[in-house]
Amino acid sequence: MDAIAAFARRFAFRAGLARFLDALAAGLTAGLWCGAALVAAQRLLGFAAPPEALGGLPVLCGAFVGVVVGLSRWPGLHEAAVAADARFGLQERLSSALVATGGPMAELVRADALRHIEGLDLRSGAPVHMPRAWPALAAGALVFVAAALLPQMDIFGWRAARARDLRLVREVTEAARVRLSQLEAQAGQGEIATRVDRELAELLAKRATLDEALSKGAALRSEAQQALATTERQLAETTDPRRRAELEAERMAAAAASRVLRDWLDHLAGTATRPG
Repeated sequence: MDAIAAFARRFAFRAGLARFLDALAAGLTAGLWCGAALVAAQRLLGFAAPPEALGGLPVLCGAFVGVVVGLSRWPGLHEAAVAADARFGLQERLSSALVATGGPMAELVRADALRHIEGLDLRSGAPVHMPRAWPALAAGALVFVAAALLPQMDIFGWRAARARDLRLVREVTEAARVRLSQLEAQAGQGEIATRVDRELAELLAKRATLDEALSKGAALRSEAQQALATTERQLAETTDPRRRAELEAERMAAAAASRVLRDWLDHLAGTATRPG
């Protein structure tokens, strides 16, 4: 029984390995062709996406799917025995011997199967062949490399438009910080103005895109207007001269921050160039 099971296991391994390699090659082929198409599109059109991720992600996904499919198609012992019966013309001797239980008849079945499998060459009967998809795999690899070597182009001008918008954000934000510091020198430094200046500095440090700058600016301006409204309400309710002086300084600082943000947003929205 051990010899019969060992033969079936060796056949299952070779048959499973052949299926696994076929599935892996098919997954890699699909991933390489998809990755090559995405990398070529990025090179030609210049849209905002790292080509390494565009090309690598489909290949990794294809390899993962190929591994999963290949493992799922790995034959079990009985399935391998049935396949070996068909491959070597054993007329169900191996699969019958594999499931035969004790008794004189089972011994006869196993002995008959052992005589027929003795000397069989698994390398010819269950060859681990080159994956069937290897021509498409090789072609996909060549196309992928060719796409990666393409020069960076900008057919629709999207890349240039993004560069102009990044430059615009940087220049307008730097000017807004200068103006804010000038107004703070006149009106005094308030909490909201300090926060606005800090947020603008962070936008510059991270090289924010136009959309990020507009979104952050709208949120900051809303915050500045709320702070201004709150300060004006407190100012109307306060009679203490010292407290009124403090609130008046805060009101002027919040108003200055709100004006700077308003002009900054108007400038960004009015002069930006967006890719098509």
